[in-house]
Amino acid sequence: MPERKIDPKFNIHSSYTKLNLVNPYRYGSGEVDPGNPNMLQSPNTFTDSIWNKKYATILSTGLSDPDGGFTATEISISANIIGLYQLVPFTVPAGNQYTVSMWMKLSSGTGGIVMGFNGRTKGGNNDGMTTLFNLTTSWQKVSFTSKLTVADTGLFAIVASTSISGGSSNHPAVTLQIYNAKMEEGQQAT
Repeated sequence: MPERKIDPKFNIHSSYTKLNLVNPYRYGSGEVDPGNPNMLQSPNTFTDSIWNKKYATILSTGLSDPDGGFTATEISISANIIGLYQLVPFTVPAGNQYTVSMWMKLSSGTGGIVMGFNGRTKGGNNDGMTTLFNLTTSWQKVSFTSKLTVADTGLFAIVASTSISGGSSNHPAVTLQIYNAKMEEGQQAT
């Protein structure tokens, strides 16, 4: 029997570390950063029940995304309300830094959203929900990074049309396309 040779160009380590073989949707686009994984489930499947859509309506799915695929979703968020969010239930100590990010673009016209995170039980961790991110009809990555003020039992990643803190930054309803939601620990999202 002839000896079988392995092609040296085949790098099994690289092949397996770039894919999440258990759940390819967990990290979006199949890419994994083993040192800083995405903490959100279903980052491109906003129809999944893990995403609360009490005041957001899914209008269409399978739209072209900024990576050349067809996994973007169009949603409408009601005026002056928390639109789309997901709870990440984990214990976090005070001082840990987290980044929430997502690719977004308006379906038409002008407008904006607020984005950030809310503490599950501690109001001191509500952060990022006072900054209006102005959007256009071109894809842009929106991200917010902050450190937790107090220990908590979880965080909500949120996209909304209203300020969580103070309630003074209310905005009209908005229709936008979204893609690749992330919550990462420890550094600015890339």
